[in-house]
Amino acid sequence: MTAPISLDVKSDYDISALNTLSLPCVARYFVELESAAQLPEVVDFARRKGVPLQVIGGGSNLVVPDYLDALVVLNGIRGRVVEIESPQHAVLHVGAGENWHDLVAFSLDNHLYGIENLALIPGCAGAAPVQNIGAYGREVSDVLVAVDTYNPETGESQRLSAKQCRLAYRDSVFKHESSGLIITAISIRLSTVDQPYYRYQALQQYLEAEYPERYKAGEIGAQEVFAAVIAVRRSKLPDPAVLPNAGSFFKNPVVTKQDYEQLKATYPGLVGYLLPTGDYKLAAGWLIDNAGWRGRALGAVAMHEKQALVLVNLGGANRADVEALRRQVCVDCLKRYGVTLEAEPRWL
Repeated sequence: MTAPISLDVKSDYDISALNTLSLPCVARYFVELESAAQLPEVVDFARRKGVPLQVIGGGSNLVVPDYLDALVVLNGIRGRVVEIESPQHAVLHVGAGENWHDLVAFSLDNHLYGIENLALIPGCAGAAPVQNIGAYGREVSDVLVAVDTYNPETGESQRLSAKQCRLAYRDSVFKHESSGLIITAISIRLSTVDQPYYRYQALQQYLEAEYPERYKAGEIGAQEVFAAVIAVRRSKLPDPAVLPNAGSFFKNPVVTKQDYEQLKATYPGLVGYLLPTGDYKLAAGWLIDNAGWRGRALGAVAMHEKQALVLVNLGGANRADVEALRRQVCVDCLKRYGVTLEAEPRWL
């Protein structure tokens, strides 16, 4: 019989520093997970104490309450293994607790390409498929092979294929019927061929200015795109370490072609992108900005002055403050455009 793995469980633990919005929160119980092998004991502890499990990672997509009556599990499972699949591809197996941006840098250092557009996205690898994180024309769904999970109800480990994860725009099976599964690792397929994607105007402008000769000659590589993404993100988005925030706070809403054309007629500056389905994805940041919320505060929170899509903590805010601003922005956008906004973060 395998000996139990010792858990360092803390009681009434302050996890305010473990969410990038810096909202005050005390967890009834807290433990840091270092290995998937600890999960049976973690689940057993929660059952004996009669509290639910709440697994968190980098805390970059969370809105937390003042007190969380649960066993909060910080997913700290590490590990990166490169498996050469063919001369053109390699599969990277990654522990769920690995920092995402560090993983992007690691891939480039190892001449593996495909996620450079996702640089500087906060959070851990395990959260990437949950949100199907994406930026500048690329998403995790472009590279995901599989997700390793643990079911706390049955005690079974299961590897889900990318298809089984049902990745969509900022959505996946992990937000629905599989929300109770604990992600322990992910596998992504990367290319050994440097063929970067930089069709977004902001990236093109940066690349042309910084690397004029290489840009003109069509010789831009993934490393330059990586640098461009970092520079553009830093110019538009506040650093959570300086001004607490959870990144993009609202999803870009999708509307029908008819609704898009009606809105465009009323608001000529409306920003929208045609989808393969024929619908249009609207830029939530533009909607919020045009509704007068960019740089506007409500109590201790505000929509950022440079990027209206980002909700920031001006200092001393709590969950109720965040909820009040979320609600008001949604109400105003619904009244103005007839469009419903949906918040991206996970509410514990």
